[in-house]
Amino acid sequence: MWQLVRYLSFIPLRLTHTEFIDKLKTGDEKFTGEIGMKAANLLSTLGKAGISKKASAAWIIRKP
Repeated sequence: MWQLVRYLSFIPLRLTHTEFIDKLKTGDEKFTGEIGMKAANLLSTLGKAGISKKASAAWIIRKP
């Protein structure tokens, strides 16, 4: 699960550093805005490509 949250944070962090996340926590920003939708689209694209399943499988395999 944490991998998905990590992927979801890539675009907001690259575009605004922590500003988007800080505003999201206070309710001043939403994922329906431009940056949030870009992040959601990236997650969707990765999911369609099977990237999230591969990352999860790799994590499970490495798990002690």
